[in-house]
Amino acid sequence: MDSTESHGFFLASFLVLLFLGDLTDACSCAQLSLQKACDKATFVMRAKFMSVMPDPESPSYSPKNVYTIQPIETYKGPKELRMAQFLYSPVSDDFCGYVHKGSLKGEEYLFSGSISDNRFKISMCSFAEPWDKVTSEQKKILKGGGYKGCSDS
Repeated sequence: MDSTESHGFFLASFLVLLFLGDLTDACSCAQLSLQKACDKATFVMRAKFMSVMPDPESPSYSPKNVYTIQPIETYKGPKELRMAQFLYSPVSDDFCGYVHKGSLKGEEYLFSGSISDNRFKISMCSFAEPWDKVTSEQKKILKGGGYKGCSDS
């Protein structure tokens, strides 16, 4: 390889890396406050997480988990949310998925999510907090409809 070819190769490699950027940050997101969740999310609800299993309908190149939930209260979202039984999420945070940190034995969580393809979805960028960690002030504001965006349930 002469010097012209090697310079061309290095320039092409540099341009490829420049355009690709840092792919390791593809799933990074800032900690979401409850107010921001109310503003941005399609839904905000309190529910019990009961179980998790692989989604048999998801393709192998984009595996998903299905969380079985029992809704307790909705603060934002469509009426159908009150009857929701399942939440869908990519399997791991490598795929921007929500990974449930608590037990799957009925622990109550307050969380936000989105709706697409007629499915309720949660991701690593969703607000998710055990109900017993939500402050009494947050609960009072939430129940009173004081969070902008979370009073349309």
